[in-house]
Amino acid sequence: MKKSLVKPNIKSLGIPFLYLIFSIMFLIVFFKIGLSQINNQRKILADEQSSNKILQQKEFLLRNFQTGIEEFVDASANAIPEKNPVLVMVSQLKNLSAIQGVTLTSFKVGTESQHEGISAVELSVGVEGTPSTLFNFLQTLSQVSPISLIDKVKINTVAGAATGNISIKVFFAPFPQRLPALTEPIVEFSDQENKLLEELSSLSPPLFSNLNPQSPAAREDPFQ
Repeated sequence: MKKSLVKPNIKSLGIPFLYLIFSIMFLIVFFKIGLSQINNQRKILADEQSSNKILQQKEFLLRNFQTGIEEFVDASANAIPEKNPVLVMVSQLKNLSAIQGVTLTSFKVGTESQHEGISAVELSVGVEGTPSTLFNFLQTLSQVSPISLIDKVKINTVAGAATGNISIKVFFAPFPQRLPALTEPIVEFSDQENKLLEELSSLSPPLFSNLNPQSPAAREDPFQ
């Protein structure tokens, strides 16, 4: 009969020792997973608190500066329209000519061009008046929306009367296609940006006529 090389007391201690090792390994793995989950929950909680703070800030700004924001949005949209603003510019020129005593004799729309996302359309305008009225007319062009640039001016003066042609570039650009996320922090405008918004707000906006709705009326028979 063979004798066992492992003593009985060692055998009796071996199984509990193995259980102890497995228990320790299980606890180590459990604590690692638990600590990882706790850290993840802390990060999620911190992100939610940060987002909540940003949303409260935005709500405060919208409640207290709603009127000012609308004015700046309208001023910016009038200064740089989304679509070709030739018709709007023609309306502005007619208003200015009536104020300055200048007669507009012709309009000619040229080609469109684009540079770094900003589009421009050429508008050629025939004018008649006196040298002083034409000069004042040219000066007031920088005071109206949409933003324009006098490209060329040709004036002929005879016996105190002046006629000429003005080439104007009128600018427009598409509105932003991506809105900032709700949880994105608000970035305050710089002094230069605030100054620009004030300058845009000082421009004379285009005048639009509102057509009042009419009640239904009996139609006349054109064959009677």
